[in-house]
Amino acid sequence: MYERELYYVGHEEYFLLFLYSFILHKKDVLFPKLETFTGVNVFEGCTGLTVVSLSKVTSLETGLFSLCQSLREASLPKVTTIGGYVFRNCTLLETVDLPEVVSVENMAFAECASLATIVLPKAETCDTHVFWKCTSLENVILPAVKKLGSRVFS
Repeated sequence: MYERELYYVGHEEYFLLFLYSFILHKKDVLFPKLETFTGVNVFEGCTGLTVVSLSKVTSLETGLFSLCQSLREASLPKVTTIGGYVFRNCTLLETVDLPEVVSVENMAFAECASLATIVLPKAETCDTHVFWKCTSLENVILPAVKKLGSRVFS
């Protein structure tokens, strides 16, 4: 999907409703020029979504991709903050590219049952239950971490 296919209708609520219904029928979300989302749970429950590529977005709001159970891959090279529940219950998520993340809020990857490896080279903070019920998780690389919340892995 490319940004030229979207039309802003004047009110954010209508745009988000249009965007949500559009995404329900698409498999990939590619917004090369989009810089920010101003709402929570924007793509929550988009079960057809398989790939996300947001090359300029720097922050992911609460629940942004929660319950996107077909999501397999997310490329978010500029994101520095991951809000709570962002990838919660994305059961098929296998690949995540987050090289600039500094902060990960609670339950951000909870119930990502297919996630086996995660590398967050700049993450300094991981809140509570970040990797709760990530049953396939074998490798977690957090070389810069300074603060871990309670029960990060359980």
